[in-house]
Amino acid sequence: MVKIWPKTYLNRALVTNSLVSLAWWLIFNPGFYSGDSFAVIEMARSGNLNSDWGGIWAIFVSLITLGGDQPQIATLILSQIFCFSVTIFCFTLTKGVIAQRVSIVMCTTPLVGAMSISLWHDIPMTAGILLFFSGLTQVF
Repeated sequence: MVKIWPKTYLNRALVTNSLVSLAWWLIFNPGFYSGDSFAVIEMARSGNLNSDWGGIWAIFVSLITLGGDQPQIATLILSQIFCFSVTIFCFTLTKGVIAQRVSIVMCTTPLVGAMSISLWHDIPMTAGILLFFSGLTQVF
């Protein structure tokens, strides 16, 4: 018999949280957008980069949204990255079933779930900061 459910608490939390993030994305597809989001999508479509919203962010959005035509792909990818980083960060602070439950609750709340499906450059930056500090605690 093949077991498809992961054995460790971390693996279970990662699978559960990715499904929770996917649910947030499906419910609110294509995600939440602001004026900045629309400007970056327009920059990705046109290829005219300016200093208002950052060229690197516009190039990244252009690459993952197929030239700005599929912006919902960006919110899906960024939501998965953000929930992954929140899960890893929770397991850095504590271990086992407590970390699993805390990370699932965190990803279920609008603080993480709704924020992660926003097309803002703050989402990958925050995910990176969480992963950086998670890695830093492993070193010390």
